[in-house]
Amino acid sequence: MVRLCPPFDHRSSSRLTRSWWALLVAIIALLVPGPIGSHPAVAAPTRSMAGPRRPAYVPPVADGVITDHFRPPPSPYAAGNRGIDEVTRPGSVVVASADGRVIFAGPAGGSLHITVLHADGLRSSYSYLAAIGVRVGDVVGQGSPIALTGPIFHFGVRDASGTYLDPEALFAGRTGAHLVAGPDEGAAPLDRTPEPSVELRAFAAIVAAGRSPGSRLAQQALAVGHEVVSASTPGSLVALAAEVERWHDQQRRCTPVSTPVPPPRGRRIAILVGGLGSSADHAAVDHVDTVALGYRPPDVVRFSYGGGRVPPPSASGGALAALASTSYEPLDTEVDLHRSADRLLELIADVARVEPGVPIDLIAHSQGGVVARLAVASAADRGHIPAGLGTVVTLGTPHQGADLATALTAIDPGSAGARAIGAEAQAAGVDLDLTRPAIAQLGQTSPVASELARPVPPGVHLVSVGASGDLTVPDVRTVAAGADHVTVHLSGPHAHDRLPAATATTREIGLAIAGSPPTCADLLGGLTDVVTSHLIAQAEDTLGLTLAGLAP
Repeated sequence: MVRLCPPFDHRSSSRLTRSWWALLVAIIALLVPGPIGSHPAVAAPTRSMAGPRRPAYVPPVADGVITDHFRPPPSPYAAGNRGIDEVTRPGSVVVASADGRVIFAGPAGGSLHITVLHADGLRSSYSYLAAIGVRVGDVVGQGSPIALTGPIFHFGVRDASGTYLDPEALFAGRTGAHLVAGPDEGAAPLDRTPEPSVELRAFAAIVAAGRSPGSRLAQQALAVGHEVVSASTPGSLVALAAEVERWHDQQRRCTPVSTPVPPPRGRRIAILVGGLGSSADHAAVDHVDTVALGYRPPDVVRFSYGGGRVPPPSASGGALAALASTSYEPLDTEVDLHRSADRLLELIADVARVEPGVPIDLIAHSQGGVVARLAVASAADRGHIPAGLGTVVTLGTPHQGADLATALTAIDPGSAGARAIGAEAQAAGVDLDLTRPAIAQLGQTSPVASELARPVPPGVHLVSVGASGDLTVPDVRTVAAGADHVTVHLSGPHAHDRLPAATATTREIGLAIAGSPPTCADLLGGLTDVVTSHLIAQAEDTLGLTLAGLAP
């Protein structure tokens, strides 16, 4: 792990990063719906579970199409399907299959999961969720909304011994279940009826009011709920364990620090993609040392959020200089990220047309990496990866969503808090409009975050680089499913914007282009970086909730 970086010109640092603390301090309380009334589709979340009984079970999603049925494995560690897999419309409401108490709610293995303990000793699990609306200890009634789906949903049921049961048979009442005495897995006694949590009340109120999960009210409630779960001690510890495990797995395939970066082989083209708040004139990604990476200056172009490339220098030559070019301002980076992804795909196609056969690498910073991910995924869904696409490297990209964007999503755009944030942003020189799409899309509970939870498409080589002390996008949020990941030891208030220029980053981009795995990390330094980044992410969740008056 390289721990040095070259001098950095702070004047070119992103204006959004400079105002990070001012924006976070301006977050104020979100008015959460009060106690909910009765609704035929929403069972009361505080129903008592006193007394053993055999509950009925219902399917947890209404619009799911089962794509893989229950297939019990022949042995505990053999292949099979320990539940049912369903394709759903992203953002569909997940309800509790039966009355129970939540004994787990949070991230595990890079995805969100919920486990509910029922009075008959069975435990139902809800997996690969886009957002969670409950926390450990909540008592939920059958039909209570507890989460939102991503494109894939998994539902499983285990008995008290850990044996998996066929959910479809359970729905039909054919699976027997025996009663057990006492709680399981550390759950509290089941006869308690605690006050429903903020996020569970919000979820139930949204469904009772017939509001769409994609509505602004729903997104606010989901953002608050996510932060409450993330900031809780159980949720934090589970997330930290998963992050350490991920780091350990990454070290099984790495390049020793003493191994030099292989020299570039042949000509390549680099498309740079700036982040939120960048402009045609200023972007942190411009500080990537493309010359050291072997790119010729005429072969480096930067994507314009207005379409095409940014205007090249007047002295620029070569075929790429003739590509369509437009200027753009910071507000142009706040449009729908899918629109930006489509424009990036058009630029890649234009480059491939002008320079056929030359590999095209994408090097994207912050939000630019999200745009690149969406572009590649969109192309894969249409049946082909862009011609000539080489290596994709993202720098400080919130592949798992950004904590700050989640906090901003929780605020009503017309509230006093939103106006205060706008004033602070304007004073810091940031054109920030909370009503524009990109802000909400970068949040951890957005449909875009659900799209990013999908693994990188087969055949795409993506390497994600994060900074250990990044306050804008904590390193633990830069991990992408199916991609290599490496942490550069870099801290300070400007770490996010210094990342593209860091010597260690140049090394990791060079290794990625050469097809070599990321640099190995020493045990102590690597684990310290993981813990540091985790604490930064948790502090953002906790501080945001505290300032909003919603701390658990």
